[in-house]
Amino acid sequence: MTYETAKNTYDGNRSERNLLKFLNFVENHRNLLSLEAYQDRMNVSNGDWRLERHPRITYESIQAHRTKIEEKAELLENLMIQRDKYFAHMDKAYFDKTRELIDDAPLSFGDFADLIDLAKDILNDYSAAFDGTIHTVTPDNIYDFDCILRKL
Repeated sequence: MTYETAKNTYDGNRSERNLLKFLNFVENHRNLLSLEAYQDRMNVSNGDWRLERHPRITYESIQAHRTKIEEKAELLENLMIQRDKYFAHMDKAYFDKTRELIDDAPLSFGDFADLIDLAKDILNDYSAAFDGTIHTVTPDNIYDFDCILRKL
């Protein structure tokens, strides 16, 4: 599956805000995540240890994130199929045949966790470049997965 297929599967016209559009924004506004912008925004003086650790956002690093999304294109497609056919719309074809949905669009809890980790890792790179913060995503119970699915 290609990046364009992943983009159409994951992105499409579903939302004005998503990870792929965010990467496009970052690519066009890398100056907002530069070392100089960070230093000004955070009021960090020259020689501060945070400047040495500041992640450099480059065209290549953005492309690497797009490649990681492309590598997950099949899982993303399966996630959207399950979301559309079962969780969001309860498609007649799968209403009482959830096993068929699992066969048509396989997605394990491990796959689901991988997709969440991918989004977290990508966003953390830019969060660290913006203001030095790193966020964790730790579901505390099984209902947290339901909340995440609803948000997706």
